[in-house]
Amino acid sequence: NFDDLCQAVASLDGEHLSIEKVVNMQLLLPKPEELNKLKHVDGQGDGLGRAELFFLSVMKVPRFPQKLAAFRYSLQFDEQIQSLSTSLRLLGCACNEVVDSKKLAGILRRLLAIGNIMNESAGKPKANGITLDSLIKTAKKKGSDGKTTILDHLITTAMNNKLDLVDFWSDMPAVGDAMRLDLDDFRSLLRECESGAKSVTRSIETERSESASLDIASVSNTSTKFLHKLVPFLQRAAVEIENTKTLFDHVEGNVKTLCSFFAEDFKTCKASTIFGVLLDFSRLVDKSKEQYTRKAKAAKRRESMAKNKAKAASSL
Repeated sequence: NFDDLCQAVASLDGEHLSIEKVVNMQLLLPKPEELNKLKHVDGQGDGLGRAELFFLSVMKVPRFPQKLAAFRYSLQFDEQIQSLSTSLRLLGCACNEVVDSKKLAGILRRLLAIGNIMNESAGKPKANGITLDSLIKTAKKKGSDGKTTILDHLITTAMNNKLDLVDFWSDMPAVGDAMRLDLDDFRSLLRECESGAKSVTRSIETERSESASLDIASVSNTSTKFLHKLVPFLQRAAVEIENTKTLFDHVEGNVKTLCSFFAEDFKTCKASTIFGVLLDFSRLVDKSKEQYTRKAKAAKRRESMAKNKAKAASSL
């Protein structure tokens, strides 16, 4: 019945209440005006509908909405903080993969060198580095034939000399998985966790204050259970939140390093933007590689045909 349901909330009975039920109960909480209508109902509420009977049960538990919110927070906390930590680690790993990639650094150095040669021949100043904005533009810049791009030339050189550069994207598995991760979203989630913990703290303080004003015999078993379960949870949650804040600061440093790698401003550039540009660049690399492979196969066919013709001519 509804009385048992509300008492389960007040005693934080997670065995009989799932997070889905708790969320639904929050959605069904009565408004102040609905409670006022029921203040003068006597007895068991005969003739009332199920909604009104639920409201009556809610009225029997002091500060029920606050206790329900604290219960929901305690049920969701572990999954939320674990998900947040996992995502933060993934983002940090993705940033490190980019910054530490020797293959990507090799490609960027060669792109810069070729681009500067073209700039010098065109009377333009040399660039000091490859920025995020210039990466795709430089890669797509065409040579004097109007067809071959700087990237085409770079890939051809790398493939002919068997330089270990072309498959840089395969060394960045975390980047693909972290494409949609945003440090600002994680900052908001962390603040929500902190805000929820503060709300739980207030609920504990209120419950303790009320219990202290009563004699021991008058303190309900439900109130004792509420404090017995919620206090150690809050202590553990506080440690988890502090650990996650430390992790967040570390990952924020990783993102700042990533932005600096491309001479971008951390305040205006997101890691997801950089990852997106790198994905587009990797597709250009693949396209140039496929073009090189087709040309190499065609050249081999021509060479084979020429050898066959020469052999046939020598046998005459």
